[in-house]
Amino acid sequence: MRSLIALVVLTAFAAVFAACGSDDGDGGSGGSGKSSGDFGTGLKLGASVSDPPKVGASVAPWYVWNGDACKFKVAKDHPTEYNADTRKIEGDAPQLGYMHYGNTDPFGVAVSKSIESAAKEAGMDVNVYNLKFPSRTEPAAQANASVVKGDDAIVQANLDPTVLPEYFDSIEGDGCIPSIQLFIPIDDHPGMGNNWPDVGETIGAYTAETAKERGWKAEDTALVQCTDRDSGPTVNIMFDHVPKAMAAAGFEVPEDNVFNLVCGLTDTQAGFKKVTDWYTGHPDFNHVAFSAIDSIRMTEMARAVKEQGNPREDSILSAGADDESSRRLVRNGDQDMSVAFFGERFGEWIVPMVEDILAGNPVPSFVGTELIPLTQDNIDEYYPGN
Repeated sequence: MRSLIALVVLTAFAAVFAACGSDDGDGGSGGSGKSSGDFGTGLKLGASVSDPPKVGASVAPWYVWNGDACKFKVAKDHPTEYNADTRKIEGDAPQLGYMHYGNTDPFGVAVSKSIESAAKEAGMDVNVYNLKFPSRTEPAAQANASVVKGDDAIVQANLDPTVLPEYFDSIEGDGCIPSIQLFIPIDDHPGMGNNWPDVGETIGAYTAETAKERGWKAEDTALVQCTDRDSGPTVNIMFDHVPKAMAAAGFEVPEDNVFNLVCGLTDTQAGFKKVTDWYTGHPDFNHVAFSAIDSIRMTEMARAVKEQGNPREDSILSAGADDESSRRLVRNGDQDMSVAFFGERFGEWIVPMVEDILAGNPVPSFVGTELIPLTQDNIDEYYPGN
């Protein structure tokens, strides 16, 4: 099972995307097709069809699609915050190409169902493609298929940025098709997912407040974080923000008490083994706070904590990429907090972006979902029942 969060192989974005740079441009409001010099592709939008969801982050710069140059350009004029407003499509239905990375984990499946459903409800025709991550040949093949089918826009979940230059050569160079990157920010193209610095701050703030409520002392506390060497700096930046947020909330653990373990997703039971080994080498800490990218690592970490046999109140376990597994751990008391990304609602954020791009309106370089820390106290408010 692969997690969309953990298997993001991000390296040297500036070098990878230098060939795909964008020029400054004005934000448009509609366009006249792919052969036009106007922005967008000519999509006309009517009234709102639902209440917009809360946007967690609207990251600058903002982009507009230039149908003449077949690339995104930086928008000079744009709102301060993005309004993810799904509107009624007027005229012919645009054709959306949705490319998932494989639907190999519960979070990814939820995201796919949401995007396909929301796009169809908005009046779009949807073609679905499987990128079969970590395949290095399938992205180019699916890009070519999208061009042949004549998709008007693409939402894609390529998790290895090194395949993107060839990928964009096809969809932009051959097909003049605008695309939105799922889950991770990339240069010169809009993206949508969760903002990882915010994830780290959410975990850090919760950990600090919980530690203070339990009467912990920072000098007696260790912070153990399960990083992933394959996830790259865009995801792993969350681990820089966890201790900073803890300090900002009044619980600053000494630098020597922070341990960043490498729990690769491709390493069997990495979270369990690494945490067990850490306990063996560090038996003197009274309290330990654990953080992880996703439920896959946290499940193994929680198992290691339980087998260690220490009182449950002596540890705090928090992770991102909430899914069914992490919610089960929270309900059972094996995990204290899970950051909800609301994968089952991703379509509510990304479909408005598709509409705006095709209509010639500016969109942020990255739209972040609302982030909610789920605990036993509030989990039923967002996910009723079991």
